[in-house]
Amino acid sequence: MSRLFNNNAANYMSRGSVNLGLDGLTECSFACWVNISSTQAFNQRVVSKENSTGWNTILTAIASGTTALVCAVENFSLSQSPSWQLSAGIGTGVWVRMLFTWKRNAITAADGVIYINGVAQSTSYTAGGYTGAFVIAENTSELTYGVQANTHGVPLSGSLAWVCVWNRQLSSTEALVDYNDARSVSEGRLHCVECSSDTDISGYGNDMTVNGTLADAGFEPTQREGSFLNMSQADYPGAGPKSPMVRFYKSPTGTTRRSVVFRKTLSSIGSRTGSRQVHQT
Repeated sequence: MSRLFNNNAANYMSRGSVNLGLDGLTECSFACWVNISSTQAFNQRVVSKENSTGWNTILTAIASGTTALVCAVENFSLSQSPSWQLSAGIGTGVWVRMLFTWKRNAITAADGVIYINGVAQSTSYTAGGYTGAFVIAENTSELTYGVQANTHGVPLSGSLAWVCVWNRQLSSTEALVDYNDARSVSEGRLHCVECSSDTDISGYGNDMTVNGTLADAGFEPTQREGSFLNMSQADYPGAGPKSPMVRFYKSPTGTTRRSVVFRKTLSSIGSRTGSRQVHQT
């Protein structure tokens, strides 16, 4: 499920004195489901991991007066903070899966990519002193959802679900897998919290705490159009490598279910070979 952050600095989620394991890394990724309620005259904080006052380790924000997401990695001691901002906003009242991936390589805009719903987006880039010496800097400081870490200002007017952090750059293929199921990409995952539950499922135990009052935003990512369940060989012990595959898609409300593809290899049930596809609505 999800949490509603109502542009109130007293209402946020946090984990104090935490080290996620990002310090010294030259690559990482972080993601969240986000729904913006309204624009504000400041850079709303979505997810913030503090390093030192005024600086972050990683950051997701919404640019002032827009619905354009901004993602950054920072190093306080080097005074370097490269950032990427969506060229087009995501709008208000719409749930999207945002994934940012970064790896130090060309020391240009190409090092970072913002994906929306599994698709790479056009961005503008601010170097922020970025050099080949850059590494992520992290210490044991606060992690927050919905406000800036430490100062607890610039609150989010919107909703969040499934905040995840990885210690590596996810591929474009993994970006799509993550969009389909925020729990699915576990390799290198350092943090992953559903939001309605405060439990970190990554295995590192960095559970979050609700501060103030955060209502249920009423959204479950598996209810979005395009979520699916694959039934493959593992679901049919003894079947061949071309075993049945069934995909069930749900409507955003969860009230309508449609079987989109059913494919069964006939050789798995007899001597004939071939396959059939049946499309249903």
